[in-house]
Amino acid sequence: MEQDNSSKDRLDSESMDNVKLQDEALEWFVRLRGQEVDQPTLHAFERWHGRSSRHAQAYLVIEAMWQSRAFENAIGEFSEVAGIEKIHKQKSRRGRPLKQYVCLAAAGLATVMVCVWTLPEVILHWRADYVTVAGQQTGIVLPDGSKMTMNTDSAVAINFHDGHREVTLLQGEAFFDVRHDAVHPFLVTGPFGITKVTGTAFSVRTDRQQDRVILERGHVDVRLRSGDGGHTQLDPGEMVTASYQQLSGVTKSDPSIALAWRNGRLVFDAQPFTDVVHELSRYYSGRIFIIKSGLEKSLVSGNFRLADIESAFRALSESCGVTITYLPGGTILFR
Repeated sequence: MEQDNSSKDRLDSESMDNVKLQDEALEWFVRLRGQEVDQPTLHAFERWHGRSSRHAQAYLVIEAMWQSRAFENAIGEFSEVAGIEKIHKQKSRRGRPLKQYVCLAAAGLATVMVCVWTLPEVILHWRADYVTVAGQQTGIVLPDGSKMTMNTDSAVAINFHDGHREVTLLQGEAFFDVRHDAVHPFLVTGPFGITKVTGTAFSVRTDRQQDRVILERGHVDVRLRSGDGGHTQLDPGEMVTASYQQLSGVTKSDPSIALAWRNGRLVFDAQPFTDVVHELSRYYSGRIFIIKSGLEKSLVSGNFRLADIESAFRALSESCGVTITYLPGGTILFR
């Protein structure tokens, strides 16, 4: 028992040290951007930064967060709530430092991130009947006998009663092998579009901008939820996307490649490095930051195993000559 308590105390102490280190890194980040940096301040920062590799890594994480879109979105929402002007990373047009704004953003960073990142997840879990986490895939037999395969980080709600068959895709991606029933159509409703079938096999994927429908077998009818923009029908090997305002044109899509995730793979053919990382990151529970510019011009081709996603990251970095750094808490930096 004494040994267990000692281990717990040691872990608690390490956790407190990490929190203190992160606070120091954030304080230095604010100081260096909120005022004209004089030589004594710069020398003090260099001494702190060079104290250990943990200090350098803590500061690197803060810099990566500052450059991320999630940080900018979170700060934007925070500034609206606080009633301040949009925060820029440089000085205002009058040349006055933005120290007050940056300090305010930094002070509220933890609260903002909790609200922006965790509250939607809580609401999502409350609405969903089935959920998968990052890296998880699961097969479900629906009440009518149809089969649904949920991909990583996805959530659905179902409504099956009195012959009504409907699945609402709240997040992520799912593949459906629908049991034929000409009398009772099967509906998959995404944030932007509705897919209607009587019996077929297809996938629906959604993100913040659009829903994507890919047909493997049979026929489907896709229309906008808004009721505008008409509808379109797909034949096997075709896809369409639905956004808030319109349906895209029908294009060809090879299900064996686009839906390779069902076989535990992801396949890319001359895709931008940043797009490949984004796709792989859906299967990774940690956070990923790209802090090297110009990588969107590097094209990647490959066939990656989802069962070992970190090996996929390493292979990707080696193929493009990018340094990959692993930080505590599952954070990965490409630089």
